[in-house]
Amino acid sequence: MRVAEKLFYRVHRKTEDESLDRDMAYAFSLLPERWARSTGLLRQARHESIAEPERMLRLTVSTQPDTKAYTEAVLAAYRQEPEPTRFGLVQAITRAAQNAGPESRLALETLAGSLVVSASA
Repeated sequence: MRVAEKLFYRVHRKTEDESLDRDMAYAFSLLPERWARSTGLLRQARHESIAEPERMLRLTVSTQPDTKAYTEAVLAAYRQEPEPTRFGLVQAITRAAQNAGPESRLALETLAGSLVVSASA
């Protein structure tokens, strides 16, 4: 799962060790809060029932140009371990992403992350 919020970003240019150390220390200091937030969102998603999970998956995956080709793979992944919650939909998408190429995997993981974040909206 990938959420669009960046934790650490550096432009590919020459950098001083001290600057890199400082920026990495700051990024690592944010991890506990981000981990807690992510865990809370996943727990919330697990309790949000989805009435027609396969229909929701089909609509979610097939309407995105970068993920449309994986619609059937995502549905097959859902059928392996059906869980009619928002968490179950995320699990199906990330399971299907495991068999995708790098660019498609990123698109699927980003889509899964957006489903988790939308649970809090």
